[in-house]
Amino acid sequence: MTLRLSLPAVALAVSLSLSLLADSASSLSAVSERLELSKAMLRQSLLSPSGKLTLSPEIVLPVPKNPTAVLLQRTTVSKLSETIRTKAKANAAFLSGSVESVSIFASEQGDSRGNFPGPVPVIYCDPQGWGSDGGCPDAETLAALAEGGASGVVVRASGSG
Repeated sequence: MTLRLSLPAVALAVSLSLSLLADSASSLSAVSERLELSKAMLRQSLLSPSGKLTLSPEIVLPVPKNPTAVLLQRTTVSKLSETIRTKAKANAAFLSGSVESVSIFASEQGDSRGNFPGPVPVIYCDPQGWGSDGGCPDAETLAALAEGGASGVVVRASGSG
């Protein structure tokens, strides 16, 4: 796993407003509450009190090819998630990798709700951009990310890399 501390220069973190697609069976008020919670967590994590140093790492989770590595990835990603929350005391975590890896990371963060330190927002970013046009992710990917517990996605603000 690679840990990079620089964020894409031309990017915008946005809430997963298309979580309606992920949970079409839920009531509109429940989805609205999830969106508001996600928005509040992102806002709080990305704002910093004056003079306070913050850490929001960008983490690249490689997609394992070896069957043994696939089995071990869940444990490794969970431990990384806990370390980012407890020892690094990060404000947010920007992740790239498979949707399953992001879901594992977000699940561990969700399990820490009510503990100290609490969960950090998980924001998905794709280092290659979203396809050849560099636009927005498709609805299926957004739905899977929202269902997996991601708080937001990074969207390239311009078409150039």
